[in-house]
Amino acid sequence: MLHRSLAQPPVFVLEEQSGGLFQFREPQGAVAKVWVLEEDIVRVAILPEGGWLQPCSWSIAPGLDDVPRAGRAREDQSGFSCPAARVETQDGLVTVQTALLRLTIRLEGFVCSWQAKQGDDWVPIARDRATQAYEFGWWDGKPRHYLSRADGDAYYGLGECSGDMDRSGRRIRLSNTDALGYSARSSDPLYKHIPFVIVRNATRKTSHGVFYDTMADCTFDFGCERSNYHGFFRSFEAEHGDLDYYVIAGDTVADVSRRFTWLTGRPAFMPKWSVGYSGS
Repeated sequence: MLHRSLAQPPVFVLEEQSGGLFQFREPQGAVAKVWVLEEDIVRVAILPEGGWLQPCSWSIAPGLDDVPRAGRAREDQSGFSCPAARVETQDGLVTVQTALLRLTIRLEGFVCSWQAKQGDDWVPIARDRATQAYEFGWWDGKPRHYLSRADGDAYYGLGECSGDMDRSGRRIRLSNTDALGYSARSSDPLYKHIPFVIVRNATRKTSHGVFYDTMADCTFDFGCERSNYHGFFRSFEAEHGDLDYYVIAGDTVADVSRRFTWLTGRPAFMPKWSVGYSGS
């Protein structure tokens, strides 16, 4: 694993643009990829070693019922419309813009800022932490993503968890292991692994979702950890694999939820007989 000095963040250049894919590279071999998949869905992958550790996904099935048994290649863009995006490069920044989402990348450290179209205006919805947003050989090699927390943010999702629906101030671990006799108020982890969070900002009246495509055990922190150096932040960490995430824009939480279920595949409609009495 490559080790770097915290004082020297990697500086990327836009190496390739092909269809909906934008590929960035830095001198020591780290690669970042951005896919414009839909007007409201943009995907980012951070590959510190330059290539995939897990070349297939079993989570992405755009508009389908299920994923192929053998998995879906990470580079597969089938099922997505891949609309044309407006690209601007200026003073160490690259901006990729669709009709509904705008991603601005600071090439030093690959720091991402996200805006969504709201009427005639572009409104901020998410921003990477300015200090070490990703793992580029600074820690233990695990996939990590650190973002700033904004006033008014509330965090929902992650499947079934204990405590309040709003996960603010919590650190929550996702693991596919059974939790026997858990407390609905405080136990963690339970037995769900859905690394998808919806962020609703009541002040700006914005909603967006972030789905991390990983099957590894992972931990989300929504402000439980505090830092005088980094400021207010939230984070995602997986035990192994790749950092591969999708940002979904929407006016409401329901809009984001509908697009997420389209992205990952909706279950088949149940027959009527299945909704009667059952013993479990």
